[in-house]
Amino acid sequence: MKCSSLVSARCAVLLTAVLVLGGACSDGQAEDVSADGGADRGANSAPAASPAVAIENFLFKPDNLTVKAGAEVPVTNGDDAAHTLTASDGSFDTGTIEPGGKATVKVPAGDHPYICSIHPYMKGVLRADA
Repeated sequence: MKCSSLVSARCAVLLTAVLVLGGACSDGQAEDVSADGGADRGANSAPAASPAVAIENFLFKPDNLTVKAGAEVPVTNGDDAAHTLTASDGSFDTGTIEPGGKATVKVPAGDHPYICSIHPYMKGVLRADA
């Protein structure tokens, strides 16, 4: 085998490994989870067993959730700081959730961007299908 052929073969193997491993890692993009069986979701999405939002490390998880209109979504604060989950349009607000605390929001139909009113850089979207 010539040197250039050997180098090309090694490069092909390395490139394949990078592509395979890169696809298995999170890209830090918003996670879209549907609680309705999700026929319109991507192949790598799993239906939410029970729609819920957890607050961990000053992030909403998931930060993008789809539920049925009128669904009650539990919110759990796993941080050492107080947080809220407050709809930008005013349609729901947990009020202050202390560390380790829980609250529930009822989500009306539509798209509802939300923030933590204490830490406004924390953002997410709750979508409710009619």
